[in-house]
Amino acid sequence: MNSPIPLACTCRSLHQDCDAETCPQKQYSRQPGDNFKLFEFRENAERGCTTCSAIYNALSVEPVKRVWRETVDQSNDASTAEQSISIELMRTGERPGRVVIRTGNSYGSDSRGWRHFNLFVPAEAPESKSCVALRKLKCAPIDKTDSAESYRFLRQWLDECNNLHQCAAPEPPSLPKRVLRLHQDQVHLHLSREDEKARYATLSHRWGSFDESFILEVTNLESLTKNINWSKLPKTAQDAIEICRKLGIEYLWIDALCIIQRYKPDWDEQSEKMCTIYGQSYLNIAAMDSNDSGGGCFRSTGSDKRYPPHTVPGHPNLRIQQQPHFTHLDFGSNYATSSASPPLLRRGWVLQERLLSPRCVYYGKDELLWECKACADCFCGGTNVIARFKDVHHRSLTEDGDPLPFAWMRITERYSCLDLTRDSDRAIALSGIAQEVVASGRGGKYLAGLWADKLAYQLVWGLSSTFRRPKGYIAPSWSWLSVFGKVEYGQNRMDYQAAWSRIAVVITDAAVLASKPDGTGRIKSGYLLLNGMTLDMEAEVMAVRKGGRPRIQLTHSNPYIEYPVFEPDYAMTPEEAVAIEKVVVLYWGRIVYDETFMVLRQVPSDAGVAYERFGLLKADDHWSRQFHGVAKSRTDVRIV
Repeated sequence: MNSPIPLACTCRSLHQDCDAETCPQKQYSRQPGDNFKLFEFRENAERGCTTCSAIYNALSVEPVKRVWRETVDQSNDASTAEQSISIELMRTGERPGRVVIRTGNSYGSDSRGWRHFNLFVPAEAPESKSCVALRKLKCAPIDKTDSAESYRFLRQWLDECNNLHQCAAPEPPSLPKRVLRLHQDQVHLHLSREDEKARYATLSHRWGSFDESFILEVTNLESLTKNINWSKLPKTAQDAIEICRKLGIEYLWIDALCIIQRYKPDWDEQSEKMCTIYGQSYLNIAAMDSNDSGGGCFRSTGSDKRYPPHTVPGHPNLRIQQQPHFTHLDFGSNYATSSASPPLLRRGWVLQERLLSPRCVYYGKDELLWECKACADCFCGGTNVIARFKDVHHRSLTEDGDPLPFAWMRITERYSCLDLTRDSDRAIALSGIAQEVVASGRGGKYLAGLWADKLAYQLVWGLSSTFRRPKGYIAPSWSWLSVFGKVEYGQNRMDYQAAWSRIAVVITDAAVLASKPDGTGRIKSGYLLLNGMTLDMEAEVMAVRKGGRPRIQLTHSNPYIEYPVFEPDYAMTPEEAVAIEKVVVLYWGRIVYDETFMVLRQVPSDAGVAYERFGLLKADDHWSRQFHGVAKSRTDVRIV
């Protein structure tokens, strides 16, 4: 005979939507309790809890067990493994049909990380009426992303967002200057009236090598307003049009066909309106897996066969299904784009298209992914178990999010990894996001990729790759926009509230002249005025790697200061490196664990003595004491 079910069971967090009259765990569902051991579910199952029984039996299915056993010591026997595995039940509030079981090693972190499994009622089975802890999935892996089932899921996402969220504007917005009109079976370029309002979709895609007839130019503008030859459109545009027609969206904005190419006045005008164009779209369609405009949106995935559902022993109306492991890092809050990222998400312009669009559907190689300002979802459920980058960004624009300057460091780190065809686009392709932040009133004045609020913390950026300084002017040297490479803030971003971080410099003025009054757009010039402890030092080149950064030793005539070695922000030729003889070392402050200094070099200026940032020097407390023993007074410094 089974023992009574304990008052508050290990499965209690799953019962929040149950009825207290039919489910005894409902009354305990708000009690804390996130991580349990597998044996606890077994013991509660033996006492009569059917939900704990389902969870224990599901994790005992042999293919499932093989997956989670990878994260614990393989020498453990079965009973020890039950003690070693940590289990978290994730009831995703945004998608109440999905219960995710997260498993991991109980004893410290493991490089192989967590594993995730969906536990659900299959579509053909009846749901329990007395307990709704486990339900049917609202979407699941399928074979083709253009199937009727895929469109059903997409419409479901749109309907839920329309009815439950406030992501899209309640009234149709003003149309962009030009859009494609998808009228019946024809497509043509529509020139919008100034007061014309309607829903429209946008397309995010990689151009790649495209057919010249695909782009809008001054010479073909008039003909495209009459008709666009369907056969001339590349596959990605055709697929986007098909998606719009299936959803009943009459207008579609595609940059290549709605901005006049090779005509700078129109490009300058329209590129500065990205915040509005994407920010007011009804839906952004992202061709995530295509390298170019001919790659299309749709894929045959096979994911439903790679991760098959398994029937739970003793519970014929339940299934457990593994989620793909480490497949949604590009949507996480801390990801850095890599060569393994989908082609579209490596493109610089796409970051603002993703963040500005109220709603976006991503057509990937394995599934559809949905992302709006309120939630995210995908066929496999992987986006439900991560802290999402877009969510962190949008919360930073409100009072309940992270402080904007530090959340912006995530933008900086991510954007710096992305590809741009033209160096000159670097500041412009970020302007739409900056305009959104300006409109939120957070962060203060926009300053060449940085914000006036907590500016000194943001100026302590470093690089970990590329180190390329463009030939033309992009931004002042103190801005990370001025050097191409992967920007890293490290613990400065994560530990901004740490009591041991302190800023020693005093910034007295900061200004940027840009193409738009709010500081966004193309940057023309900028400067910082600050006051701090400085020390003049000599620069001696120790080594210059071909195409790399030189190693430079800083020396001083005072014998009581050691000679530190540092590498500048950017690569230099041997001739450029040996020409640098003198630098100024400015004490910036203590950033988390490091005593931090900015190395400056003097540059010609019409406004008196001016310096540019040359690099960062991080030192220990010992060298910092030596520095302060020699540098006796504070100095006013102008950095351009």
